[in-house]
Amino acid sequence: MTAVDIKTIYVGEKPRIAVDVAGAGQLVMFLHGNGFSRLDFHDQIRDFAPHFTAAAWDARGHAGSDDYEGPYRFADVCDDLVRVLDHLGSERTHLVGHSMGGRVVLEFQNRFPDRVKSVTFAGTSAKREPKPSDEELSIRRARRVTPLKNGADLRQIALDNTQRYLARGASAKVFEAVSNRLASVRRESYAKTLETVVSYTQFPEYASVTAPCLVLTGAEDPQATPDYAREVAGQIAGAQLVIIPGAGHMVNMEQSAAFSAVVLAFIQECERTR
Repeated sequence: MTAVDIKTIYVGEKPRIAVDVAGAGQLVMFLHGNGFSRLDFHDQIRDFAPHFTAAAWDARGHAGSDDYEGPYRFADVCDDLVRVLDHLGSERTHLVGHSMGGRVVLEFQNRFPDRVKSVTFAGTSAKREPKPSDEELSIRRARRVTPLKNGADLRQIALDNTQRYLARGASAKVFEAVSNRLASVRRESYAKTLETVVSYTQFPEYASVTAPCLVLTGAEDPQATPDYAREVAGQIAGAQLVIIPGAGHMVNMEQSAAFSAVVLAFIQECERTR
């Protein structure tokens, strides 16, 4: 395989956003999940760069991007994405979101539909539900947010989550990469995103998606399960559904070649037909 020169750029300020980019032509933008980083998608950048401009960011408060004041709000993250797309000169973009990144994609396509060429939801769950009661919210915070704020060991949280995320038989290399990434989160920013995870339920309906759509998940994903992915795809007109064997929640890392092949074929077909 020809070597791909991945460059890191920094966009704007307050917060400054780190973006890795390679290739030329139509932009494909990869958005990582909560607690992760642009490094999750380096395999995809290498696979896509011969065909497209491929880019992956660190969302605000993650890895190489700046922290920020106030709560984590999807509206702010969508505005960050507008800044990045403008900087890269992309009027309409293929968006690939994993987990929390898919939630950002769902919000973004609803707020800025004219900026979206296609959407891929990978391991994404974003149910629109009634606002949780105070009692339920308290239970959710006690389980996920409070321990973090009270100084719980990040390495142990990372190991517990990694074991839960990955499929049986995941490689030691992937296990190490996932656990190290989760162990290196910045506690305050991670707590803010988790607060939004446990409290925010007013996502746009999946039926609001009008761009070409791929719904993809791992066969062993404990969060965005195959049954849930089927449900999501059934709500979006014309959506394609792919379940990748041998993968859990970190499908883009556990089965990176299969993930790249499926998403690349989908986006190339979008380019041919639209």
